Amino acid sequence: MFLSILPEYQNKLSTDYKKQALPRGGADRFDYPLLFVLALTVGALIYRQIANPMLTAGNSVFNLWLWYDVFAFVLLGFGILLLLWQVSFALLYKPFAKLETVQLPTLTVVIPAYNEGSQILDTVRSIMASDYPKEKLQVICVDDGSKDDTWRWIRAAYFEYSGAIIIIKQPYNQGKRAALMAGFAKSTGDVIVTIDSDSEALPDTLALMASPFIHDDRVGSVAGHVRVLNLKDGIIQKFLKYHLPVRLTLSV
Repeated sequence: MFLSILPEYQNKLSTDYKKQALPRGGADRFDYPLLFVLALTVGALIYRQIANPMLTAGNSVFNLWLWYDVFAFVLLGFGILLLLWQVSFALLYKPFAKLETVQLPTLTVVIPAYNEGSQILDTVRSIMASDYPKEKLQVICVDDGSKDDTWRWIRAAYFEYSGAIIIIKQPYNQGKRAALMAGFAKSTGDVIVTIDSDSEALPDTLALMASPFIHDDRVGSVAGHVRVLNLKDGIIQKFLKYHLPVRLTLSV
């Protein structure tokens, strides 16, 4: 289903469509105010250096040290503005409300896996434990030619849920993109969610990710908020806790 309607989505995302259907908003509305404030900052710094220079070398605009000073202040001012600009995203962010069950669209979850072993079973269990209505949920697991026992664990998930999931085995490793496309070819949902086989979802993850598509038809994609699952396993996991952009959990 997804592949059959892909050309339609590609047409909708053409340049002309985006100009007409997606008015400037969100982060874009900060562009001109930021440039205006930056211009005022540069002007004020230049005027200050000429009228009352910080350096004793003179106040001539041809003095090289004066421009070094101006350049340093411009960088400082720009950095502060950029920081405030980014902070404003968090302050102004308003998440879409979670839809009622009857309003949710049909949804397909595609899980590509390569040499994940037993972790794939935990991933499937987290998806199947979702509060998303089961009659609207399709789950597809794709083994991308794993060399370990991943396929055995995928089959274990299949039998655990009495065939309620679709399983696909690639003949050899072709890469994540090919595994996803194999899953997309079997998908029937109006919305497709992909999740790595080393990740787990909270019960409300799927509903929260599907809701924006119904609230606003301009939404083309949604990303989950990742948290590190195995924080106690090493320094890298602790580092990722503070650097990964809170609905999915990741095992590193």
